[in-house]
Amino acid sequence: MRRIVVVATAVVALLGALSPPASAQAPAPKVTINGLIDTVTTGNKNANDSNYAETQDSGWWARNRGVFTMTGEVGKAKGVLALEIDVGWGQMGLSDGVTSGQIGANSKANGGFGSGATLPFTNGSIDNGFDNAAGVLEIKNLYVEFPVPWIPFPTVMRLGGQPLQITMKPSVLFSTDAAAVWFSTTIAPWVKFNFTFVQLEEQITGLRGSANNIRGDDWVIAPSIDIEPMKGVKIRPMWVYLSVQGNTQTLTRCRTLCAGLPSDGSTATITPATGAVSGTTSLGNYRVSSTEDRHYFAIDAQTNFGPFYFDPTVIYMTSSVDVYRTSGGTTTLNAGVTQGSGARLTQDTDTWLVDLRGGWRAGPLLLEGIFHWTPGDDAQHDSFRTTKHYHPISTDGAGWGGWGEILNSGSVDYLTGTAAEMNNNAGLGRYGIMRVGGRASYALTPDFTITGKASGWWTDTKVDTDAIGTSTAGSFGSVPCAQPGNQASGCGGKVTDNRGDSNYIGTEVSAGFTYRFAPGLTLDAVYAHLFAGPALDTTYPSVGGNVSSFRESKDADLASARVRYQF
Repeated sequence: MRRIVVVATAVVALLGALSPPASAQAPAPKVTINGLIDTVTTGNKNANDSNYAETQDSGWWARNRGVFTMTGEVGKAKGVLALEIDVGWGQMGLSDGVTSGQIGANSKANGGFGSGATLPFTNGSIDNGFDNAAGVLEIKNLYVEFPVPWIPFPTVMRLGGQPLQITMKPSVLFSTDAAAVWFSTTIAPWVKFNFTFVQLEEQITGLRGSANNIRGDDWVIAPSIDIEPMKGVKIRPMWVYLSVQGNTQTLTRCRTLCAGLPSDGSTATITPATGAVSGTTSLGNYRVSSTEDRHYFAIDAQTNFGPFYFDPTVIYMTSSVDVYRTSGGTTTLNAGVTQGSGARLTQDTDTWLVDLRGGWRAGPLLLEGIFHWTPGDDAQHDSFRTTKHYHPISTDGAGWGGWGEILNSGSVDYLTGTAAEMNNNAGLGRYGIMRVGGRASYALTPDFTITGKASGWWTDTKVDTDAIGTSTAGSFGSVPCAQPGNQASGCGGKVTDNRGDSNYIGTEVSAGFTYRFAPGLTLDAVYAHLFAGPALDTTYPSVGGNVSSFRESKDADLASARVRYQF
């Protein structure tokens, strides 16, 4: 862990220790438990994988999520433990839980519902005799929060595995649970200074023969200032710095469906004591020596004036990292771990994110709108040298949550919307995104609200729909035909214009309701339809790969219902 963070934390603690002691008698401890249990069912047609030209992927499932948060308080200090359980109804993989790695059969990478499919759960399943579903319990949070008696500036510090949201709106830069040091200091009634340090990966002893630890020391620092110049207006300028050594967690770079961009590789189980590797491990187009310095400069704001609100966010991202043209090539590390080989290139990133949201309320009616844009790379552009592809550090799979159901994280089933991976990638493959949408809700009674949403989606640059897809992955996630060495082999010898073909992803509409039918109990339901656009068209290879056929994308449907018990 970086010395600067250790020193900074020690200084804050020392300043607190030097302050006058508090009153002699400590307050009595208090323990509270709260949480929720969701029962969710979802059915869909053509919304389960990322190939919208192939309509055989339909499904209907049910699952449970439970989150239980235990808080122990002594005065103003508190310790928090949050546990989460996600299980599907009925055995769906090789085993009920994650023991012996069997849950791998339920993942997209390992062919759950067909390779490339989206799953409705993450940790295990409930079958006949639920008692053997081992390994489904997830520690979501484990931290302590306390006031630091730093005179004259009141300061609150949080240490441990905690929920993080760097920006005021979620899932545009860094929103997840992570190991972190966070503190906030009130300088004046209208000014606060915030600081966050996050340890993403820990190298421990580093790469050596006896350990074979290929993880680098990846970390984030994020200082920001909250300024409230007037009532109803909050502005947060910030700088976020990410340091990465080698490859890193998949959420931090383009995870899947990003062909034509450098690959982050894949890692298998490694025994630290012996260096033994189970499975294939690759650093992708990176090496252990590849160091990325990524900077985000952002202005975030919230404004509220009577019935109106407007929340703009503008982020500039720049980074530089050495990449290698061949992924998992002949350069081999210990125990068969491969890294990038071939031509060494320096990839420079300069890009933006613009996210504007606003609304107006009149009694029981609420009208809201969203505009979101990130640039992308042209189909013929070599993204190994320079790129405009924006990528957050982590959205935790919840990008644009609540503004749609099929193309982004749903409002009822929050694990939907991952087929096109825009929840994590903040765009469609390498091509960026532009979205204009709106939603309206009307409270017929205090306990019953109806909601409608509509949004149009475009890529910033045109998708090369001549690129060869697969039965579960569309052309937008494949290497464009114009990329080096791909004209003959990757595009089946098909003669193309080596350029993009379409920007229009489609239009999604949905309608739903929320019914609070008893204390602590809420029923939510929604139906959504996607009018698929030509950017989702796909080209298929024939046997042997020397003949290709083109198919137009088809519409998609999804319906979800959820009963939530909250206590």
